[in-house]
Amino acid sequence: MRWLMVRKVGRVRFDAVQSRWYVDLGEVRFDGHRQPRRLRIYSVPGLGAIQGHEMANSVLDGIRADLLNQKTLQQAVSRYLGSKAPENSIRRHWGRMIEKKARRTNRRPVGTKRLDELRSYFGRGYFRFFDGVSIFDISTPLLDDWLDWMDEEFPKLKPKTVKNVLDDIGTFLRWLRDQGDLSEVPKLPQLPLGEQLTPKIPDEDTLAAYIEAIPELKRGLFLVRSYNGLRPSEARALNVQDYDFQKDIITLRHTKRTGRRGKAALVPIPADWEVAEWVHRWVDRKDALVGYLPLFRNSDS
Repeated sequence: MRWLMVRKVGRVRFDAVQSRWYVDLGEVRFDGHRQPRRLRIYSVPGLGAIQGHEMANSVLDGIRADLLNQKTLQQAVSRYLGSKAPENSIRRHWGRMIEKKARRTNRRPVGTKRLDELRSYFGRGYFRFFDGVSIFDISTPLLDDWLDWMDEEFPKLKPKTVKNVLDDIGTFLRWLRDQGDLSEVPKLPQLPLGEQLTPKIPDEDTLAAYIEAIPELKRGLFLVRSYNGLRPSEARALNVQDYDFQKDIITLRHTKRTGRRGKAALVPIPADWEVAEWVHRWVDRKDALVGYLPLFRNSDS
């Protein structure tokens, strides 16, 4: 049934006036646009103008194949729109990622402070380099050029801050891949940060690969240790009552930090947005009413 519907998408046509073939997709309405637009594809990135009926059919077949693979029409045609198309801009998709990450169970925003930081990158000018750049143009050499540009534009910026922004770009690219917008993620450039910043810590891609290999139900403990920096004993000691579902705040009660007169300190910390997302999905907040149930139930840890 789906194949029958997909076969009706688009037609190959010949423009007799300009003597060229093209793919006509009719009236298309993209996200963020109130009015539909007439979409015609005349060229293929990297190959130039469509040459002949066979090439036009190949383009249309590729779009239909993407639709069969559960991609939206916007995702299927986006790579043909060109680098300057607003639908492909990094700014647009960055905002789309933040908007989706901010929506959680019962439409509650999580990790507000973290999301505000991600929003600020454009305001601070960190991504001015990417103006007019498509998500399909992001590559390892381009990111290398961005790092050189950051050194020139923000010479006083701490290396740790640059690394954090680069790691967030990696998170963004993996999110685009998971959403179906990118088929593969370019490798992030290695950023030398000095001996004090290069201990035995895996890079962002390696860490993400480790976490993705863990069953999602058991992933919470490793997320909070990786992204919130909790000690193993602190993470295991957390109860459901220690998590504020309204503000996404973790309160550490069993920690090596001490308050006045040697008493254990209650340390509130904002949950990383990925930690908050996991908690809202896998932890029932009602468990906080029935006793000291562990926040992360993982017998393997």
